Amino acid sequence: MQSGLFYKKILLLKKHIFELNLQTMLRYIFLLTALLLGLSLIRAQDNEKSVCLSKEELRLYNLISSLRIDNGLDLIPLSSSLTLVAKTHVKDLEQHHPDTSVCNYHSWSDKGDWAPCCYNIYVTKPECMLNKPKELSGYAYPAYELILWDSEEADPDSVMQVWASVEESVNMFVQDGKWKKRKWSAIGVAISENYASVWFGERPDKLDPPSLCGTERQLSSEELANTEAISKSGGEDLLAETGTYHIIFGSYSNREEARSVLKSYQDQFPDSGIIKGESNFRISLASYPSLQEAKNVRDEMGGKYKKAWILKF
Repeated sequence: MQSGLFYKKILLLKKHIFELNLQTMLRYIFLLTALLLGLSLIRAQDNEKSVCLSKEELRLYNLISSLRIDNGLDLIPLSSSLTLVAKTHVKDLEQHHPDTSVCNYHSWSDKGDWAPCCYNIYVTKPECMLNKPKELSGYAYPAYELILWDSEEADPDSVMQVWASVEESVNMFVQDGKWKKRKWSAIGVAISENYASVWFGERPDKLDPPSLCGTERQLSSEELANTEAISKSGGEDLLAETGTYHIIFGSYSNREEARSVLKSYQDQFPDSGIIKGESNFRISLASYPSLQEAKNVRDEMGGKYKKAWILKF
C-alpha cells in the first residue's frame, strides 16, 4: 500500500518535472524565435539604411516623375525599402537567371534569403511578387513590379522610351486603366547591366529616402523632385503657338515618348520641338513664316522626310 503510494508520488513528480521542462523549452523556443526575428529585422533595416541610388537610377526616377507631372500627378516618394527589393531582384536576375522557359522576369531564384518562385502568366502566383518586400525589408505591405530586360546595356532614357511606348506601362506609372484605383505612396528603382526594375507600393515607407551612391549624404528633396531638370526638359521642348508653318515628322500619344524620339533629331534640327495637341504630341523639325517656304524645305530634305507634313501652329 505504501509502496504503491510512493510510486504514485514518483510518477506525479516526474510528470511535474516534465511539464516544467516542456514549459521551459517552449519559453526558450519563443525567446529564440523572437531573437532571430529581431536580428532579421535589424539586418533588414541596416540593409535598407545602406541603400544608395546611382546617377542612372536617379535619372530613371526623375523621368518617371516627369511623366507623372505631365499627367497632372504628384511625385511618388522614393522608398529605401522598395529600392532594396528592386536592386536585389535585378542582381538575382543578372547572376542566376530564374527567368527561363515559362518563368518570366518576375521570377526569383533559390539563391538568396527569399522564397524562390516561378512567375508565369499561365499559373499565376501573385504572392511571388507581392510578398517580396516583407521577405527582404521592413516594408510589410504588398508591392507591384514593372520590369524590363534589354539585350544591350540598359540605360534610363532607353528604358523609359520603351515603357512610354507601351500603354500598360504608362497606365501603371500614372495610375490609369487597371491601376486606376491604386494610389502609389512609395516607389523603388534599380538598373543593372541588362535589367530595370520599378516597384510600386500603396503605403508610405517609414525610412528616409536612399543616399546617392559614392556619397554619404541622403538625396535632397530638390534632387528627388528634380524641379530644375524637369522644367528644362519639360518647358523648352514644347513650342509656343506663333502662327508659323511647321514641318511635322511624327505624332505620339504621350509626351515622354515624343521627347525621347525628339532627342535623335535635335543635332540635325536645332530648332526642333514638340507641339502639344488635344490628344497627341507632334514633333516639329523646323518652322517657317510661309507655307510655300516650309514645303520647299521639306521637299529638299528628301529621303525619309518625304513623309513629313506641314502644320500651321
